[in-house]
Amino acid sequence: MGILVLGSFAPVLQIILVYGNVIYLYPFETIFGTDDLKVLNFINLISGILTVYGFYKAKKTGFKLIWAILTVFFFNAFLNFMWDENGGDPNPYFIGIMISGFLTTLPLVIIGFLKEKRIRK
Repeated sequence: MGILVLGSFAPVLQIILVYGNVIYLYPFETIFGTDDLKVLNFINLISGILTVYGFYKAKKTGFKLIWAILTVFFFNAFLNFMWDENGGDPNPYFIGIMISGFLTTLPLVIIGFLKEKRIRK
C-alpha cells in the first residue's frame, strides 16, 4: 500500500499497471466483441476476487506474494477505470490514485488478519 500511495505523486507504477491491464483485457475484448469498459472492468473485479481467494488459500510465502501482486494488479486497474469512468477529477491528479492505493490493498489486509486469527485459534 505504501508503494502505491507514495507512487501516486509520480504515477509511473500506476501507468504501467493500467497499460498492463489493458493488455490483459484485450483478449476478452476480442472474445466478447465489446469495447464497453463497464463489461471489461467487471472482468477485473472477478479476477481480483479470484486472486484474493488464492491469497487466502496460499500456504507458502512465495505464493502469497504472487497472489498479492495479482490482486493489486486487478483491483488497482478496476478502481482506476471506475474512477475515470465516473469523471474522476484530474486536479489534483494524485487523489484518485491515492484512494485506489488504499482500497486496493484493503482486501489483502482484511484477509490477512482473518487468516492469522483463524490460524491462532
